[in-house]
Amino acid sequence: MKLGVSYKIRRAEIEDIESIAGLLKFFSDQRLLLPKSIDDLYRQIRGFRVAVTHDSKSGEDIVIGSAHLDIFTENLAEVKSLAVNPDYHGLGVGRVLVEDCEREAVDISIKKVFALTYQVDFFKKLSYELIDIDSLPEKVFKECIRCPFYGKCNENALIKFL
Repeated sequence: MKLGVSYKIRRAEIEDIESIAGLLKFFSDQRLLLPKSIDDLYRQIRGFRVAVTHDSKSGEDIVIGSAHLDIFTENLAEVKSLAVNPDYHGLGVGRVLVEDCEREAVDISIKKVFALTYQVDFFKKLSYELIDIDSLPEKVFKECIRCPFYGKCNENALIKFL
């Protein structure tokens, strides 16, 4: 962990895509996240936000975390692709990314936000509650049935009412 590192959250930009892809690949290689192609990232970029820190040597922002808010219905959205560079774990980056997703959901009148994750304790600390994935047919029928891990997924579903 890098102590005293300052970072900011902002909407993802096209030039962030390679960095987001690398971060997501790191966790998808460990089967902690589903992989996303570069093409997926281009199509979904508007729903992404990133945590960045400024590199004084290069003068550029470095992406240290990402999250994506995916809208399912007028009342339901998912926080997905939440990833934080391990060097920056413990600094609150993940929490701030999730809170930014929730803020956007509230701004557009979404009432419920859910996540599928292995990080149950993390989401419980943010007031999410465990639920049965079958209570999210919007997710199951839109995405889960096309997932290569369908039927053998052991992620946990959690929801928060906003």
